[in-house]
Amino acid sequence: MDRLPLVVALCCLSAGCLGFGGQPTAPGQPISLSVDNQAAEPYDVRVSIAPEAPTGVDVVYANGTVQRRSPTVLTESGPSSLGSVVDVRLVGANLTSEEFRVPANSGIGTQLRDETGGSMLWLVVRRTTGDDRMQLWTRFQCHPDATTVEARLTIGANDSTALATSCRG
Repeated sequence: MDRLPLVVALCCLSAGCLGFGGQPTAPGQPISLSVDNQAAEPYDVRVSIAPEAPTGVDVVYANGTVQRRSPTVLTESGPSSLGSVVDVRLVGANLTSEEFRVPANSGIGTQLRDETGGSMLWLVVRRTTGDDRMQLWTRFQCHPDATTVEARLTIGANDSTALATSCRG
């Protein structure tokens, strides 16, 4: 009786138990983002992960003008202080961004990854139409050792916004 096929099968089956076939843990910090849009219009939400401080911010106005400004424009003022702004985009090294359109009376949930851990997370929330689209920009940061990073953004029916963040582990 040829036992070679049986031996090969047992080796393959036991490889996962012995540590040969396991999934490696991905480096970095997992980020869970959820957005609940209770408003009657869609919103765009951009999340940017910045391992280093942004070097600038491109402010886009309704007339098409783009001005590069200092990042302090986002930390020292609110959207209404800049006039008819339709977008703001962070500029910097190793910056990654993802944008999501959240339909009216709907929500999304997604998983992101901060490859270095402990990066600054920026959220930009804007209406999808009009000359004054900017609703909110904000930032938060968790300790690099945090094993769970969660951000829950709620856009209210009256266009109010609320952000809850959690860093665990």
